[in-house]
Amino acid sequence: MSALKSDPVLAGLIRSVEKLDFAVNVTLTTTGGVVVGNLVSGSEWAKDYRRQLEGTPAAPFFDELFEILAGSLATKTAENEEEDRETDDDAEPQFIHLTKAQYLSANELIPQGNPHPWRGRLDQIVAWSLGALSTS
Repeated sequence: MSALKSDPVLAGLIRSVEKLDFAVNVTLTTTGGVVVGNLVSGSEWAKDYRRQLEGTPAAPFFDELFEILAGSLATKTAENEEEDRETDDDAEPQFIHLTKAQYLSANELIPQGNPHPWRGRLDQIVAWSLGALSTS
């Protein structure tokens, strides 16, 4: 009997987010703590990182990198979707992507002013729920 690597329901939700390109609030318990944010596609996560870096000295350096990354994480086009259907439909996602991510620290969510994009390994998610955790 093999050990379960990640929750198949969460993996299915991630595949739906990738395919249909929508966002949903989630609360994740990870091996490192509790994270809340908007579950988004990998390409939306990369776009959000690019927006956060605009106007900073690091922007030119990362701009091309995130453009390539966003392209590689983009939702499949209709042309190659049929081709990949036979082999990729049940492919297990390896990562989960959030925007507006915050961490639970004692009795508050941080950062408070400017939440950041977050990427984590799916096999490190211990528990999850739909909706954002609130400390108020």
